[in-house]
Amino acid sequence: MSAEPGPWEGVQHDPAIRVEQRDSAVVLHPAHPVGTQRGLVFCPGAKVEPEACAARLSGLVAEEGMTVVIPDPWLHLALFDRRDVTAFTAEAPQVNDWFVGGHSMGGVRACRLAPESEGLLLGSYCATDLSGTALSVLSIGCGQDGLSTPKKIAAARDMLPADAAMEEIPEASRASFGDHGPQTARCSA
Repeated sequence: MSAEPGPWEGVQHDPAIRVEQRDSAVVLHPAHPVGTQRGLVFCPGAKVEPEACAARLSGLVAEEGMTVVIPDPWLHLALFDRRDVTAFTAEAPQVNDWFVGGHSMGGVRACRLAPESEGLLLGSYCATDLSGTALSVLSIGCGQDGLSTPKKIAAARDMLPADAAMEEIPEASRASFGDHGPQTARCSA
């Protein structure tokens, strides 16, 4: 899904953020990095352009000083992307600690990348068994998501470490994860 122009333009013109658009990803760098560098590789949901996720993640860059890499997978389908996490972390070699995250199909993809990172942020459910890892996990579900439903997230809970933090935003829908307009296919708004 195409990115809405307003939020994306806001990121591009934010003086606290340096934007790089590459063939493989959109990279958001803090304009004035300080201290230990941390980064997030965030995999978008199915058919979602990386630019559509940028504004929702821009606070991590502008306020927290993190570098954010948003991959642009083949056909905008994260599950078809066979690159490992180092293909994305190479976009910012100055970063010391990497986290991965994703929404919907991108969240399922992020679970595959998670063992090579410091932590996982999910807007989805995991199809990879991470229960035996020491990975830090935050799972954020949307109460109005018609695809990554709270029921599906709960059913896959045993795939995550026992101490994973599970949160649900009751009024949020899957469109809450990006600036691409409403998603209508099999979704509640």
